[in-house]
Amino acid sequence: MLKGAEMRNRSEQEVAGYRDALALIHEHAADMPLEPRLLLQLHQRLTSYATGRGGVWKSTNNEIQERDANGQVPRAGKRQLAPEASLRQLVSFSVSSIEQECPGISRELIRQVLQQLADEGLMQLEGRGRPAKTLKQPQA
Repeated sequence: MLKGAEMRNRSEQEVAGYRDALALIHEHAADMPLEPRLLLQLHQRLTSYATGRGGVWKSTNNEIQERDANGQVPRAGKRQLAPEASLRQLVSFSVSSIEQECPGISRELIRQVLQQLADEGLMQLEGRGRPAKTLKQPQA
């Protein structure tokens, strides 16, 4: 990409930023101590053509979302729904209450997920059998 050429898309803008950052490194490498302010300066150069928002530390985390071939965000998987529903509970609850909140998830999968949560210390299992089995978060 020629310096001064019109950039047609974000990819070309990013290439121009990399070009400028590399030029700075090649010209001044001997005088560049590896420290945070150098990283911020290089980041500013890298993003100067594309977003213009470089050269500062991030203040928030990126939210990463899986998307399908159509660009849609798929529903959470069954293995993810059961622990989320369980961790939302404030008091003792039964396996059947999680079944009602997460239709389509088998009782066996719910039990496996709850056992895993208990093994991780996030839940406390009490009782046995279908009617008596209750689960609750450990007391703080």
